[in-house]
Amino acid sequence: MKIHRGFIVICIILLIGFIVFMREMLHPLSYRNSSALCWKCNVVIIAIDLLRADSLPCYGYRFDTAPNLCAYSNNNIQFSRAYATSSWTQPSEASLFTGLYLHSHGMSASMRTMLNPQVATLPKILYAHGYETIAVSNIQPNVGLEMGLGKGFTSVRLIPDTPNDSVRGLLGAIDAIQNANNHRRPAFVFYHTDTVRDYLNDISDPPSSFSFDPVYHSPALPKNIYEFTEHTWTVMRDHLLYIINVDTLRDKDRTYSKLYDKLQNAKTLADARKVYDALPASEQGEIIWESGQATVRTTLGNRYAPFVRHLYDDSVRTIDDALRPAIEKLSQRALSRRTVVIITSEHGEYLGERGIFGHTQPLFEPETHVPLIMHIPKISKARVETLASLIDIYHTVFDLIGVRTAIPKSSISQIPAILHDTREPGRTFVISEWAHTHRDESIRTNEWHFMMRWTSNIMTEELYDLSTDPTETKNVASTHPSVVKSLKETLYLTLGLEPVYTPINLSFPNWIDEAHRKKLIETGYY
Repeated sequence: MKIHRGFIVICIILLIGFIVFMREMLHPLSYRNSSALCWKCNVVIIAIDLLRADSLPCYGYRFDTAPNLCAYSNNNIQFSRAYATSSWTQPSEASLFTGLYLHSHGMSASMRTMLNPQVATLPKILYAHGYETIAVSNIQPNVGLEMGLGKGFTSVRLIPDTPNDSVRGLLGAIDAIQNANNHRRPAFVFYHTDTVRDYLNDISDPPSSFSFDPVYHSPALPKNIYEFTEHTWTVMRDHLLYIINVDTLRDKDRTYSKLYDKLQNAKTLADARKVYDALPASEQGEIIWESGQATVRTTLGNRYAPFVRHLYDDSVRTIDDALRPAIEKLSQRALSRRTVVIITSEHGEYLGERGIFGHTQPLFEPETHVPLIMHIPKISKARVETLASLIDIYHTVFDLIGVRTAIPKSSISQIPAILHDTREPGRTFVISEWAHTHRDESIRTNEWHFMMRWTSNIMTEELYDLSTDPTETKNVASTHPSVVKSLKETLYLTLGLEPVYTPINLSFPNWIDEAHRKKLIETGYY
């Protein structure tokens, strides 16, 4: 009888083991442990640089600039109030990859700093846990892949940043996910595209009309913006200098170095024009924009901001159209049931607000409010109205897929907010930083926005009451000193939670003359 019972116990144990084995074999990546919503799932992060939240119709914009992104958002999880940790790509990207603020990871706008190797990054940790790790990006130094953020990727694919070429790179990475899964490995894909920035190039040849706003037509531009002048010559020289010293991957065959040498030997404007004519159209567009924008802005006056906004919206619509096949592929059931997808942006862009065009500072809403869209298998579509930060992606990803690792105190998991778990307080404030000559710092709560802002070497404290002044036009710091004191204490206390990891400073090339070295430092690239 004892032998019979022992045999039965052994059979039961073997049967349980067989069931677990078959479940893992049939669904190796969807099986989850008790603490993870999507254990060992694939992870795809899509970062669309310069994409403002309020440029998308699903975030309330009046034009249909992103039908594909918003259709995906409407069927998944949308964070209404997500904020970037910086107004520049590299520091914001570093926060996403490390769960640390700029104050801790030290990766500012400078292109001559390398991430401290002691810092654990998302790709390094995922690789250590058996993930295939793939990065797809345009050849853009500000992404930081060459500055230490690329460590841990088994494959880094650098691609031309035309919308279609860029998305073809993403589609190839999605195929690599399926291949990894076929070999019983989960995969992590990080995709970065800079194509929204193409709106800057369109000023030299803007579309006459826009499908999302058929009423609007581009104004006639002054003909002299197309003329090659002494100023254009200077702008081109600085542009080439930037490429060969900062954006070095674009110059790997020394094409731009050779053109720069020719430009240095140019004696006349006609000689310099020959160098300009040898450049790709995209480079010519950037140079024309830089050299001609003052003329255009002066000529158009109050018509300038709507013109630039339409060019920007058109670029958003272009990348949205290009992303459609990738979104469709990620939505296919076989992949979507075992893949976490996160779509966001590293920072926004000023399009005339406060008289500013472009990005870096100050840290107001157009610069820091970014879209954050998530697909999590088996989680119903939802709208998350509480505050979120790009720094939270780090903690949230590891929580979702069941990877146990040390998490910085700055990064919180957004899973309770996604599940509307009111037992967890969630994020009550977001912090953004900009570091260049001085450090601008910002803390935003539901009610207040406080900034320490540098202008012409003078620091000012600014406080805005978001309940009565949502567009932040009236600084009330002087009348609410207790609020300023409280927010400043919270800001410093939070930034002091983590150790400061000093980045590795790379040497400055000896052959660059002093004048150009100073200019690169002034513009934040060194």
